[in-house]
Amino acid sequence: MDDIDILFYNQHGIAFLWKRYLGRNFGKVQLVFRNTGFSFSFHQLLQFSDTIKALLKEETTNNHNSNTQREESVFMLDTPLQELSLAVNFKELVAIEELIVRTILTVGLGHLSAVATPIVKTEAG
Repeated sequence: MDDIDILFYNQHGIAFLWKRYLGRNFGKVQLVFRNTGFSFSFHQLLQFSDTIKALLKEETTNNHNSNTQREESVFMLDTPLQELSLAVNFKELVAIEELIVRTILTVGLGHLSAVATPIVKTEAG
C-alpha cells in the first residue's frame, strides 16, 4: 500500500493513483471492482459516471419494480472501454456510482488545489 495514494474506497471497490511509475499506468486513476482492475483517464471517469447516472435514472423512472425485484435485477453496465461491459446488480451499481463520483470529486479537488494560487493581502507601508 506504500506505492499508492487511495482516492476512495467502499465495500465494492477502490480507486487509487500510483505514487510513481513502475511500468504501470501512471497518471491514470486505477479502479478495482470485484477482481477486475481498470485504468481510466479523468475524462473516462466522467463518461463512466454519466453512463451510470443514465442507467440509474432509467431504472428508477421507467421501471415500477418493487425494491426486491430491483435488487435481484442484473444490469449490463457499459464501461468507457468499448469492448467491455459489466454485469452488476442494483446494489453494486449504486456502489460503483458512489466510487466513481467520490473519485471524481477527490481528483478534481486535488487538481484545483494544485493549480490554485493563494491570495495574500499585504499591508502598504
